[in-house]
Amino acid sequence: FSDMGEYAGASDFFFQVVFVATAMSIVSGAVAERMKLWAFLAFAVVMTGVIYPIEGGWTWGGKSVFGMFELSYSDYAGSGIVHLAGAAAALAGVILLGPRKGKYSATGAAQAIPGAN
Repeated sequence: FSDMGEYAGASDFFFQVVFVATAMSIVSGAVAERMKLWAFLAFAVVMTGVIYPIEGGWTWGGKSVFGMFELSYSDYAGSGIVHLAGAAAALAGVILLGPRKGKYSATGAAQAIPGAN
């Protein structure tokens, strides 16, 4: 804490790192075995460097969306920023990537994918 009773910048940074890591873990679970590592790392940079800061500033920054509208959004527990953003990114990823390799045969019949553990 600082002298003013507010969080210090470093503690807020690490607090946000945990939130964005949780959002990215939702995405990583959804696109596992469907995406190449470098493509996932590139998306991780976009999610953590562009998408999440915009959401965080909009939600916890106390300002409207890009200063253009008088819309506001309150999310005290992080459900929208963390879970909804992670789920939306994961949904977009699985829609773009399609089913896992080996899920469907050449005839289009669904096949069970055995566990790997």
